[in-house]
Amino acid sequence: MKKSYLKYSLIFFIIFLTIKELSAQRVPAIYIDSISWITAKTAEAFGYIQDSGWPSTNDVGFCYSTNPNPTINDNTINNNNKPNHLVFENGPPYFGNYRAYLDTLKANTTYYVRAYATNTVGVAYSSQLSFTTLPLVKPIVTTDSINSVSATTANGYINLITYGGDPYVKKGICYDTIPNPTINTTPIPSVKDSIIHYNGNNINGIYQIDFSGLTPNTKYYMRAFASNDSGTVYGAELSITTLLFPKVKTDSIDTISALNAKGYIDIISNGGNPILSAGIYYGLTPYSKDNSISVNNYNNINTGRYQLIISNLIPDTTYYAMSVVTTIAGTIYGNQLTFKTLPLGLPTLKTDSVIVLDAFSANIYGDIIYNGGDPSHAFGGICYSTSPNPTTNDNAVSYNNTYDASYNLGPFQIYESGLTPNTTYFMRVYAINSVGTAYGNTIIFKTLKLTLPKVTTDSINNISTTSATGYLTVTNDGGDPNIVGGICYSTSANPTINDNAISIGYGSGSSQEFLSNLTPNTKYYVRAYATNSAGTSYGNQLIFIANNNSPTVMSITEEILATEINAYPNPTRGIISLQGQLENTQVKICDVLGNSVYQNNGAASNLQIDLSAQPNGVYFMSIQTGEGSVNKKIVVSR
Repeated sequence: MKKSYLKYSLIFFIIFLTIKELSAQRVPAIYIDSISWITAKTAEAFGYIQDSGWPSTNDVGFCYSTNPNPTINDNTINNNNKPNHLVFENGPPYFGNYRAYLDTLKANTTYYVRAYATNTVGVAYSSQLSFTTLPLVKPIVTTDSINSVSATTANGYINLITYGGDPYVKKGICYDTIPNPTINTTPIPSVKDSIIHYNGNNINGIYQIDFSGLTPNTKYYMRAFASNDSGTVYGAELSITTLLFPKVKTDSIDTISALNAKGYIDIISNGGNPILSAGIYYGLTPYSKDNSISVNNYNNINTGRYQLIISNLIPDTTYYAMSVVTTIAGTIYGNQLTFKTLPLGLPTLKTDSVIVLDAFSANIYGDIIYNGGDPSHAFGGICYSTSPNPTTNDNAVSYNNTYDASYNLGPFQIYESGLTPNTTYFMRVYAINSVGTAYGNTIIFKTLKLTLPKVTTDSINNISTTSATGYLTVTNDGGDPNIVGGICYSTSANPTINDNAISIGYGSGSSQEFLSNLTPNTKYYVRAYATNSAGTSYGNQLIFIANNNSPTVMSITEEILATEINAYPNPTRGIISLQGQLENTQVKICDVLGNSVYQNNGAASNLQIDLSAQPNGVYFMSIQTGEGSVNKKIVVSR
């Protein structure tokens, strides 16, 4: 009895639940909002799902027909047959606003549309809306412009003023090398943004057409077109002439190291247009554009040959390189060349020669023949020692960039001035790169022995009562270029630099010095001097009297002669006697005008000269001997 009660209770409960579930089932609640973006062949319908029903909706869309109250048995747009024509703002589950793109409509026809939604309970329809498609007419289009013309490309613009009611209107630009092109003459370039979507993008407006594959230096005729089922119309015709491509050649790749190379391009022609850029593309694969180096000519690139440094390469690697040049006509590439970088190694160099300049300095000449393939790190100079095989740990002097600075190659010269006199040196050049240090051959040389300099006292000129000018020549610096020369003078014989000394400066050769603050009518002894590291030497001695009336300069020998030869009486009434060593002498007397009044050769030890026939006045006697000359002033007075 108890078991029967439980059985019937369970059956009753199941029946209760089933009745409750059946009473909860319902169809969706759906509405149609509007019809817009109506053309001759399309329209856009907007709907709204207020309640997706129970169980949930499994199909949503629009049904439409030329008869009222369309059903799902007529034309439909739903998420099963045309899902790309249906858009839900909230996405599944189906709820809220949605819209559909109705296509394949007939022109100038009235349609009835209802939104619908289905579930397992049944189909729910919205109220009905109607619309009439537009009549189909010919479109109106204009050729707007053609610009950005290059050698093979151009951009064209058309203005579709009226699409004629057909959203699938074909439009673009037809072109040919003869006037009045049509859509049957050439392939038609694609039109950007030409597909009209269901969201109602405006069909009318300006469109861009990209041309490619044109022939350089060719005249083209172009005009816009628009075509629908009513026919084809054309815009006005425009013409362009494509540009001429430039011409460039990859000339050569040379001076190849492990890390760098020099590339040469030859711009043969600019095609009649300014060159915008030029350079070389290079990389590890054929026709690579992975790396580039450009001609930097401050926006003034002309035709001609250009050199470019290709750097940061990988040692012992094959590269592909090709030239490139760009104008408004386009970009053109030259032929491709291949080259292989060198492996890294030590530099190769040579010690050419050493020229000894003096006791302290020399010029050394070297040559970097090969930088080891590492120009960015190669540097060097000279090293020297008093022992064989000098290294950079001894005396080392680096060179300046007088060689090819891009590749650290070529001859160089170094001046070294810190040497020791009379010393034998071992000298060689060196160079360092990332691999190590390399040395050239060794040259042995010896610096000059240091001696006293040699100097001559040349002359004393421009003598006045208080000043004179002395001239000297340093004929030998004694192996020391740091020599100081000058003039020393005194009222005593053999002046030194401890007396009155005037320094002229450093160096060999001739020079002059001004002697000032002299005492009038005073006899001065003058010697040139020169001082170097070995000491001071003096030149020959000259003698002069600071006197405007008798600007006579004598050597020390001439001064002795002047005391040994006497002329008396002086003043004289006409007869004057000479006494002294007069053998092999020449005596000449001139008046103040320089006219000779007496001359005698080979006089004896005593000589009488008769000037009684000469008028009173001053006369000048010149006595020339084998040891020098003596000048005396004679006065005739009666």
